[in-house]
Amino acid sequence: MSSAYKLPIFLSSAHYGLEDLRAELKDYLDGLGVACFVSSEQGFPDYPGMAPYASCLRVLEQSMIVVGVIDRRYGKKFTNWDPYPEYAGLSPTHAELRHAVKTGKRFLLYVRDQVQNYYDLYRENRDAFDGLHLPEGLDTDSLEMYREFKLLEPGLWIASFRDIRDVKSSLQQRLLNDLYQAMLQREVTTNATVETLTNAFVKSDPALRDAVIKAADPQVRKQIEVFDGQLAELQTRRAELEATKDRTAQEVTVVQEQMKTLEENRARLNSLLQIAFGRALAGALAGGLPLIAIHRTTGPDSLPTLSDQDVARSGLHFSGFSQATPVIKRVTWARVPRRATDGTWRGYDACLQIFGQNFAPGCKIQVRHRDDPTTENNFGWTPNVYSGHYLELSTNTSDESPIGDLVCDYRVANPLRSSDWVPFSYDYDPAAEIARAEALLAEGEKAFGDKRYQEAIEPLRSAHVRLHGLVGKSDSRWQRAHHLWQEALFETGTWKRS
Repeated sequence: MSSAYKLPIFLSSAHYGLEDLRAELKDYLDGLGVACFVSSEQGFPDYPGMAPYASCLRVLEQSMIVVGVIDRRYGKKFTNWDPYPEYAGLSPTHAELRHAVKTGKRFLLYVRDQVQNYYDLYRENRDAFDGLHLPEGLDTDSLEMYREFKLLEPGLWIASFRDIRDVKSSLQQRLLNDLYQAMLQREVTTNATVETLTNAFVKSDPALRDAVIKAADPQVRKQIEVFDGQLAELQTRRAELEATKDRTAQEVTVVQEQMKTLEENRARLNSLLQIAFGRALAGALAGGLPLIAIHRTTGPDSLPTLSDQDVARSGLHFSGFSQATPVIKRVTWARVPRRATDGTWRGYDACLQIFGQNFAPGCKIQVRHRDDPTTENNFGWTPNVYSGHYLELSTNTSDESPIGDLVCDYRVANPLRSSDWVPFSYDYDPAAEIARAEALLAEGEKAFGDKRYQEAIEPLRSAHVRLHGLVGKSDSRWQRAHHLWQEALFETGTWKRS
């Protein structure tokens, strides 16, 4: 049975002056068997109530790969980017490329060789650049846009091109390489995941084991039932042989030989049982059942089974449930045992905890300060512990950490969709915490007044972090702590005045 699914690729570039390149590139990609989305082409999805250039970002979010092209023209700037106000003042291409980075898309960026060459001159001497005779249509905004993506850390994949032939040749090579790497990574990840989870399932409670067996095809279920019966018979026979140990030496020797044979059979059957469980699990993984079963039958202490960050970054997020919108019910902070109750090594003593649902493998944890939206972390962190309804991110063990986070909002970004921003919450005594922050401020002020600047730095820093979460930046206590902390850093030479 053939599948109608086609890998969605979004093509982002300025429209004016690149009409032929965009059309030819779309035809070429469509010919490779992928679904190429180009905003100027017929059939491009439309979202009512949104400006056409803003709706492009919705289409981009549904794509697996973004191919960006930077040429001489920057494009028209728009102010109304609702519901993406962070892109106000940008051209559609600039906003699309930023959104591709923000949403963690596989991103291939092509830059016209002329732009790259003039960028080198622009970077070395911007003052003299305005006097140069530039090619028609070359905007300094295009150079600045290129500069933004060139300097990103970690670096993006960027290649220069002279004409469409360069782009087509490079794309074919990159897509084949990506396909090979994805298949290789998926095979490694699936094998490792099946092996790890199979071991857990064999030792798990009957409800979880039954959930996996139910997901298996009838032949695998029958095989598991046969193995279970044979193992039970071997166990009974072993008990019978154990009872004959007090007989003659000859009988003991015979019993020992029979026991050895039975143990070999037992090891063989256990190995076959592992394989059968692996098959059942592999089939269930495709439908998402074992992950749901894990979430329902295990708690956070058992979750490090899925904590490997390589698994979180793997191709598993191509499964269907990553299409769902993640929902956060609570974000908080807690101290946790470095070693979980099942003996798994967690590796840290405190963490940010996020409870909710529809968290997909490959998701990121993003943060912003409520009183300063420019602090929004667009790239996010990969959780240390992952499940569909629970995430952990290792943090500082100091009780300052959750108090400073009171001013923060968090969200979870799946590969395709993001949750709403949810405020951090923590159970604390406001009066006691404010008194502690004020005591630290007084300690820092005293040391600063005595010119013991090095000793003043730490209490002032801690007071400034705590007061930010407790009372906010508009409060005079935070402003005083922040000012004196910076002055202490200047006085000790840790920071230099601009």
